[in-house]
Amino acid sequence: MRTKTRFISLLLALVMSFSLITTAFAADIPEDAITIKKAAAVPHKTLEERLTEFYGKPIQEIGPLQAEEVDWGKAEGREVW
Repeated sequence: MRTKTRFISLLLALVMSFSLITTAFAADIPEDAITIKKAAAVPHKTLEERLTEFYGKPIQEIGPLQAEEVDWGKAEGREVW
């Protein structure tokens, strides 16, 4: 019984480590083999590129946002404000 428990825990550790590997690598799993290959690199964008893409205008035209104060209602507990 102890050998069976040890085998199951080893199998679970192997499955968990494989799931970590698949985040960094693409895995193709045909019927009777596992082929692991390096995943395609995702180009990283700068903050300027992300803001320009989100707002649809150059970064120089993006101004500060004015947020309105939100009334969340009466305190419900021991919040300290």
